[in-house]
Amino acid sequence: MVPLAIALMTGIALGGTVSGYRPAAWGIVSFYAAVVLYGYFRRREGSVAPLVLVASLGYLSIQPILDPQLPENHLIRFVGKAPARIVGIVCDLPSRRSYRTTFIVQAEHIGWRPGVDQPAVGRLRVTAIGPSPHIRPGDRMTFHARLRKLRNFNNPGRFNYVRYMACRKVRVSAYVRGGDIRITAAAAGNGLWMHIDRLRLGIASWIDRHAATGLGAGVLKALLVGDRTGIPSDLRNGFNRTGLGHLLAISGLHIGIIAAAAFFIFQQLFSFSPLFLRDGWVRKGAAVLAMIPVIGYGLVAGMSPSTQRAVLMVLVFLLATLANREQDSINTLAFAALLLLVIDPGALYSISFQLSFSAVAVILYGLRRLNGAGDPPQGPARQILKKLLLFMVVSFLATMGTLPLTLFYFNTVSTVGVLFNLLAVPLIGFGAVPMGLLGLCLIPFCESAAATVLHISEALVSMVILVIQHVDDLPTIAVEGFAPTVLEIILYYVLLWGMVNLRQTGFARILVCVALFAGGADACYWVQQRFWHRDFRVTVIDVGQGSASLLEFPKGRCMLIDGGGASDNTAFDVGQRVVGPLLRRKRIGTVDTIVLSHPNSDHLNGLLYILGHFNVHQVWTNGQGAPTAGYRRFTEIITTRGIDAPEFDHIPKRSDIGGVILEILYPPGGFHPNTPGRLRRNTNNNSIVIKATFGDTAFLFPGDIMAKAEQELIARHGEGLRSNIFTAPHHGSRSSSTVGFLKALDPEWVIVSSGRKGGRYFPHPTIIGRYRSHRIRMLRTDTHGAVSLRIDPHGYSVSTYLPIAEYPR
Repeated sequence: MVPLAIALMTGIALGGTVSGYRPAAWGIVSFYAAVVLYGYFRRREGSVAPLVLVASLGYLSIQPILDPQLPENHLIRFVGKAPARIVGIVCDLPSRRSYRTTFIVQAEHIGWRPGVDQPAVGRLRVTAIGPSPHIRPGDRMTFHARLRKLRNFNNPGRFNYVRYMACRKVRVSAYVRGGDIRITAAAAGNGLWMHIDRLRLGIASWIDRHAATGLGAGVLKALLVGDRTGIPSDLRNGFNRTGLGHLLAISGLHIGIIAAAAFFIFQQLFSFSPLFLRDGWVRKGAAVLAMIPVIGYGLVAGMSPSTQRAVLMVLVFLLATLANREQDSINTLAFAALLLLVIDPGALYSISFQLSFSAVAVILYGLRRLNGAGDPPQGPARQILKKLLLFMVVSFLATMGTLPLTLFYFNTVSTVGVLFNLLAVPLIGFGAVPMGLLGLCLIPFCESAAATVLHISEALVSMVILVIQHVDDLPTIAVEGFAPTVLEIILYYVLLWGMVNLRQTGFARILVCVALFAGGADACYWVQQRFWHRDFRVTVIDVGQGSASLLEFPKGRCMLIDGGGASDNTAFDVGQRVVGPLLRRKRIGTVDTIVLSHPNSDHLNGLLYILGHFNVHQVWTNGQGAPTAGYRRFTEIITTRGIDAPEFDHIPKRSDIGGVILEILYPPGGFHPNTPGRLRRNTNNNSIVIKATFGDTAFLFPGDIMAKAEQELIARHGEGLRSNIFTAPHHGSRSSSTVGFLKALDPEWVIVSSGRKGGRYFPHPTIIGRYRSHRIRMLRTDTHGAVSLRIDPHGYSVSTYLPIAEYPR
């Protein structure tokens, strides 16, 4: 089973990376299917043909998800048109955070004129801003919104959000004011899942009413009904930093504990029955009945993708007991993976699937290697000690099994995970969850007794929360690292397997040597890329509607000019989700200088995460503040971490960094943000303007300056503005990029940092035409992704994250 599971995963992964070759894949399937059938009837065993066949089928299975043939009335056909009236049914539990409510709607009709609707199909992700009606799964609603196609932030190290949502059959999004939503029919959906979701919503409301604290209620809702929206972000980060984040997602641990407890109870009951004892059905009967609470818990928990996988995996293991195959745990796990991927090929791209199966696989394999080591312990004390050690070994194996994936997705590894799991798993897994479920079962019979049991469950949860809050500020409980590449992840698991089998086979020793040599070569490559390169590298990052540019100087020093940012970091943190992963992908842990051109949120807010989680030596600003929470947090982090932040007059206006001449051209010397006059009162017109010159190539970063600042730059610097490449001032708005400014620059390229929300104004059509009339080649982060330049003393090369046939002019 293991080779087949690996083959299927390989095929699905290949299909997600290189799509569009269905005819070729069908040809391979037909050929190798014939080979397999020929070998079967000829009684000839083959090992390669079945694996290629399964991999090819895996490739084909993911194509309808990632590259579907959608009907003409699918919502994606209406993207970019005028705002439409949409009618649909809510098909999941709404997620409420801050002033936003997010949910999925299954569309039924769409229309642009009153009373004239047409049938529509497809799901869309709706974000309601501000107060909204009480929304429940199954409600039919109507609202007006402009449909938008989901997009990624296309940078190295990105998370593929479009693929993630495609696996959930969602390809379109919409933003709407909460007050504009009208519920036309409550509980209009009558499917099983609609009833289950309404039940979950009722349970969540009951927990909110009876829990003693908001934090306890939030965690209990996550553990019992799979609703994590009530957990504050700081507490969620505390769970992750202490290695307990997995407890908040209903997955294999929770389902496995319920299965084990039910199996134990039923096994003890059946052991008193002579009939079950005589027929050898004690364990089998217990396995059958244990399926009932497993499925029930999964349904109450909402059967999220991670919960579905956990339920199915546990059911497969229980069925293995019926088939007397308990000892063949590795093949049982492989069969569960096969079954899951056949049902849902997109599950392979789920973080929870990867973490769950890697953890369980390493645990099962590690325990198999340790099984039989030493004599059985004698006496109760020794038996208890052995079980305690076994629990620690399981926690350690799970940590080792998920280490590279945890770094890949979260860039953080807990140093106290094994110790804290030793405390938290019994309290939550064996205490809070069973007690909470018991309380839910008592609600129909005695609500006061149910509330009492819930308070016991909450008390156990509160103990864990209290410990997390006391240690969360300690810097040593978690280590932030770089995201490994796919090659490094493979080398890690090869090395791990080889180390476990080092004494058993010579092949393992060879693999260990190969993995260590390849790992050393990989480390040398990254050292050269990070510290020994001799070229000057510039990356204009795709941060949506905002601006962020990374400058990597020869010999390793680097500078970040602005960091992008959303208006509200609680809704989306560009620094954490976009800029930080790119830096870690490039193995950058230290940013020598951060430059904030001006304190607008689309330049500032993404820097907050970088300042708090990277080693930053110095911060340059023009000294102008802003009455925003983001700017207050910006100054607070600088002060708390002791980062050098010189006044603008003390910043060197010309410096040489590894041969790159860096010049601050604007604001002028003696600038003070409180200078009277309209020009000085405009935040955009006070942007820091930087020119970087290396050899024959100059790059200008003008921030968000507008026409008046451009005129002053021309008057002060004239020919000194000439640059080969520049980023479009103010994202290409009509208020900037004047004709005189473009003539002074005489550039070859312009890079526009803009997002989908910029619409037709960033960049403005007039400015696009102006660039064309001056024969300036234009690249845009919203269509081309991150734009990278490599500059040497004699010239430069340009590349984009998204491939294009030719550079647009």
